[in-house]
Amino acid sequence: MSGCIEIVETITIHKNHSGNIRYSLETGKFSSFFSGFTEYAGSSLQETLENQTAIFKEKLGQMKGIDSIEYTFNTAANEYFLKFSFTNVKDLNNAFYSISNNRKGFFSPDFMKISRHYVVRKNFVPLLNKYIEAQRFDSSYIDFAEFVNFKTIIQMPSQLKGVKGDHCRIAEDQVSVVQTNKVNSIIDNSANLGIRIRY
Repeated sequence: MSGCIEIVETITIHKNHSGNIRYSLETGKFSSFFSGFTEYAGSSLQETLENQTAIFKEKLGQMKGIDSIEYTFNTAANEYFLKFSFTNVKDLNNAFYSISNNRKGFFSPDFMKISRHYVVRKNFVPLLNKYIEAQRFDSSYIDFAEFVNFKTIIQMPSQLKGVKGDHCRIAEDQVSVVQTNKVNSIIDNSANLGIRIRY
């Protein structure tokens, strides 16, 4: 059952380099398994997921250039997501550091860079694990990670000419990149979420 649930990060970039991001938890046909696991882990898992999402929404609401913020955590409808829009890549980078409890300094690497012909998404695994360690999550959550994939979809405004990155491929529509990693590999720092797109 490894990888039966997915955390999906969908990034859409427009011609003017604005865009939107949507993070969702896709349980699909394994929704009963997810419900069963939350019961095994106790209500703390569900509460933690919902509370973290609410915190992210609040922080995003305070950031310049971030709007159209929505989040849903509806177990009855099996619907879990957080989404928002960004005016430009600078505002996106500042927002990313804010929700990870870090302040972006002059020498801090960008989460994402967008130019006329390239998009580069930084490997943020070290920063993500720093955040996870600081939260001191229950050990049962690590057990849950065994069954979860982290999928990134980056949608570009024009046809792609190439992509570099671990476990990356160009989708059939020729304007999207898909990358999938196991959450376990992120937690143990063996995954590289960096992506370089030429378009």
